[in-house]
Amino acid sequence: MTFLAMILGLLLLQFWGADNPVQRDRWFYRLRERLAQYLQSPLWLTVVALLVPALLLHWALEIVRPLLFGLAWIAAAGLVLLYSFGRGDFHGMIDRYRAYCLERDAEAAWLYITGRLGGDAAAAAPDTAETFHSMARESLLYEGFQRWFPVLFYFLLAGPVGALVYRLAQLGAAESGDEADSVLVQVLDWLPSRLLALSFAVTGDFVRSRAALGEGLFSGEKASAVLGRVAGAAVPELGGDVSGPDAERAVAEMKDLLSRSAVLWVLVIALAELLF
Repeated sequence: MTFLAMILGLLLLQFWGADNPVQRDRWFYRLRERLAQYLQSPLWLTVVALLVPALLLHWALEIVRPLLFGLAWIAAAGLVLLYSFGRGDFHGMIDRYRAYCLERDAEAAWLYITGRLGGDAAAAAPDTAETFHSMARESLLYEGFQRWFPVLFYFLLAGPVGALVYRLAQLGAAESGDEADSVLVQVLDWLPSRLLALSFAVTGDFVRSRAALGEGLFSGEKASAVLGRVAGAAVPELGGDVSGPDAERAVAEMKDLLSRSAVLWVLVIALAELLF
């Protein structure tokens, strides 16, 4: 039933898009605000804010599991998966950034990226356009990763509850900036990011990317650093500091790499479902 729920969630995402009526997060922020009145420790706030929705969802799914021969569970799980996918229009973000690159407007591109993905544009501003585009590609690559791959990974590993916990952990880290939230996201990202990096090598230049993959595979580095380094080795256009139209072409190659990796993992999941 998990595989069917996954297919349903992906179909709903294609039908509704990223800006869909299911992805409303105000309830989670209100829950954190309520809990913060009683829990002074950021660690306990993080744990309880994730544990309460996870337990409630598990309870609700167990109630609907026997209904309609499991169809109610599949529908509910598919909606949870849809909720757990990333926020915003990633493809639109990529296209807007590519347009800024073609216009050679690095400042506008920097303000746009920091505004969409978070960060202090003034404090973190790079010295050169080439450095900015390198940083922006790494940020966009991580955004493309966290939107779907860990969600599907934890959905298949731990069911709808796993996917929900990952998305709520991301929302909590983005909203609070607390170290406890950030560390939890890094832990949750570790295995999925290494698996996606492996798919970058397989769908890109495997010979050139073997060293980068081996260096990051068992390291404690953040997911964004590992993915950026392996992608830069797997696709030559992503490996250097470029600007202008060259930066636009690099981002187009990055988008293609993510698409090829997505197709690869969907095929792997489907094959595993057929065999096991």
